[in-house]
Formats: sequence, structure tokens, C-alpha cells
Amino acid sequence: MEKRGEKQSQYLTVEELCQLLKLKKSYIYDLTYRKKIPFIKIGRHLRFDLEEIQKWIENNKIIPEEKSWL
Repeated sequence: MEKRGEKQSQYLTVEELCQLLKLKKSYIYDLTYRKKIPFIKIGRHLRFDLEEIQKWIENNKIIPEEKSWL
């Protein structure tokens, strides 16, 4: 039950995550197999916490270096 001021986590299925990230299902399964993406396993079902996925994306962002050509 959600209390005031608390945010309830939203859990995504593999299919929903694929749609969100525009990636293939096989690639998501590969990332989970190699433990490269945060996930929760409930029995044989995988779930992805939306907040954790957003943090994971932010932590894996590559920022280009500014190059000086002079």
C-alpha cells in the first residue's frame, strides 16, 4: 500500500522494457544472463524496476569529450 509522499515502483515485463528501450527481446535476455542490467526474478519471470532502469541508463551514458583541434 502506498503512503502519502511515497512513490510506488513500477515494474516492467521483458516485452514492456523492449518497447521502452527499442531493443530486441534476445538482447534483454542476454543482458540479464550476463547481469549487465538490474532485474528482479520472480520464479521464472523477469521484472525490471523502472526507476532502476532509468538510473542504469544514466550511469551508462557516454558523454563525448570536447576535442580541441588547435
